[in-house]
Amino acid sequence: MNPSCVFGDPESQTVTPKDPEPASAQIQDELRKYLRMIPEVAEPNLARVLEIKEQIKQGTYLTREIIEATASRLALRFLRKE
Repeated sequence: MNPSCVFGDPESQTVTPKDPEPASAQIQDELRKYLRMIPEVAEPNLARVLEIKEQIKQGTYLTREIIEATASRLALRFLRKE
């Protein structure tokens, strides 16, 4: 066992990186200008995601378990002798 590993060799100690220099105000202004130029594209599935969230809140979203339970109840209903 290497004793320098146990007690911490000064050359192998972890050095945390310094924070990057803050960008100048001019660079930040240019960045904002170009960000405004990028067209905002709506998420194509956003409407469906919101619809599913609403169905989950209402308790009407069909999960695999619900579908399988309903299928088994229907199978039992149709297989019974009337």
